[in-house]
Amino acid sequence: MSLASNELHCDPNAALPSFSIILETENLAAASLEGLCHSLRSLVQQDLPLDHANEVLLIDSGDAPQDLLRQLCQRYPWLKVYPAPADIGYYQAKMLGAQVATGEIVVYCDSDCWYEPTWLRIMVATFTQGEHIQVVAGETTTRGAGFYHTAMALTYIFPQYSGDTAVQPTSHYFLNNVAFRRAFLLTYPIPVALPLYRGNCVIHAHNLQQNGYLNLAATQGSRQPCATQQCASLLLAFSVDWARLLLAASPLSHIHASTPTVF
Repeated sequence: MSLASNELHCDPNAALPSFSIILETENLAAASLEGLCHSLRSLVQQDLPLDHANEVLLIDSGDAPQDLLRQLCQRYPWLKVYPAPADIGYYQAKMLGAQVATGEIVVYCDSDCWYEPTWLRIMVATFTQGEHIQVVAGETTTRGAGFYHTAMALTYIFPQYSGDTAVQPTSHYFLNNVAFRRAFLLTYPIPVALPLYRGNCVIHAHNLQQNGYLNLAATQGSRQPCATQQCASLLLAFSVDWARLLLAASPLSHIHASTPTVF
């Protein structure tokens, strides 16, 4: 799919598409429970109110205590816990969320990340720039607190924020900061049965490009919305790099939350 021009324009008066937000507890196996609370607080602070979402789904694989989940549901009435098998993987949990969601757009976030206040609005609003936009991805970085985390922030797969204010083309995405048209994702699902740890989205993006879905670019006046990962995993960095090596892909570049990307 291609366009005669790569310039896209967003109508500020256009109605937003319906959307669902999906996060999971499987990621808590390598993160803290406080991280989940911080992630939910960052969603509360979004300038697009969460009551605009069809649902906010927390796919629970048993990695969070049930007492905590009950407390969170009492504190955040918009949060819906959806039980999943205890052995479900990260990508399986994400795809399960897409299957049970009802919004036209599925917005993915992680239980170990927090999100800037404009993140959700720009992610969803970018889809109003055209029906051809199927994937919108955002910048993710790691925090640099302490020697270890500072070193990881400088060398990890998530680069530092670019500070860009324009939508850019991209060929990759991170599943902790991306949105899909739900129908498109269910037609072209993320592969879950791969011998990789967190490299599946690299394979998925590659497969979409191989099937003829091309990147588009647009301009926009607002700052790129960003996510911050609260902890970093050496195993994750190795696995994503290994996936790239298998594909003979170019080095992973930064990804923009307001980047309309059609694969």
